[in-house]
Amino acid sequence: MSRLRTRYFCVLLSAFCLLPSAFGSDEYRAYWVDSFHTPLGTHSDIDRVIEVAVQSHANALFVEVRRRGDSWYLDSKEPLTEVDGVGEPDASGVWQGWLEFVPSETSGPVLKTDRETTQPSRRALEYWAEGLEPIYFEGAFARAQVINTR
Repeated sequence: MSRLRTRYFCVLLSAFCLLPSAFGSDEYRAYWVDSFHTPLGTHSDIDRVIEVAVQSHANALFVEVRRRGDSWYLDSKEPLTEVDGVGEPDASGVWQGWLEFVPSETSGPVLKTDRETTQPSRRALEYWAEGLEPIYFEGAFARAQVINTR
């Protein structure tokens, strides 16, 4: 799967590099879109950024897709962002579990999901957390970003 992603990224990057010549221009009119100050969590956020760029006759966007050096891909030589599985029993003794994403720098906020699971014991909660795959963390991270912007 990572080879397919790499190839897709290379094709996409090549297309963006050829974009100015497709419009008969030998130069870029580009914007840097930083993910700290520009919301990019939904399709409408992304559409808004593209619309503003088109209105100002830009022919390229350079979009920051990583913040604080966080890594969310497994074939990286960089450390993954720390993800804490957190839980506590409710009044009936059933364990509620959620995830907390701790930034690699201390200046950023800890992003928390709502309840991700309900388990009969702490050991069952730990077993659930141990079996999570990277794709699950990607979805949970997106949910945590939405929750923390409310």
